[in-house]
Amino acid sequence: MKLTYWQKILYASGSLGVALSYQAFATYIQFFYIDILGVKASLVGIGWSIYGIWNAVNDPLAGYFSDNTRSRFGRRIPFAFTMQGITTAVILGLSGYVASTANNLYPTQPAPAVFGIRFMTSAIPILASVVVIWTLQRYPLHGERLKSLRAKIAALRSS
Repeated sequence: MKLTYWQKILYASGSLGVALSYQAFATYIQFFYIDILGVKASLVGIGWSIYGIWNAVNDPLAGYFSDNTRSRFGRRIPFAFTMQGITTAVILGLSGYVASTANNLYPTQPAPAVFGIRFMTSAIPILASVVVIWTLQRYPLHGERLKSLRAKIAALRSS
């Protein structure tokens, strides 16, 4: 079965909201690092390159471990919650994050840094989890649906 143009557009737009918000943040953070903090553009470029290499190694490993995990909570839930907590603790610890008080709102962190830390450690994993849970409940991948999906993928590969 061949997908129509609009079906391809709809499949491709599944993560549009998260991608747009991340891109808006990534665009502003370049300005913040280079123009506000005065970091050399070459160092920012090296940092983003290291980030890309890290993801090229880390993402397949995380997928492998997640795919091969068996627990009473399923394959993804243990990673979604434990890794979110660990990541939040590490990032906040390394960044020197200081929680706000009633009289002193974010005393040492600039607003973009606080937004970035909170967005990266909470909004992205939560949104991804909600999308995955909703999608899997609405479109379960087992039985006839799985066979049909595999047939469609095989047809796409052969065309």
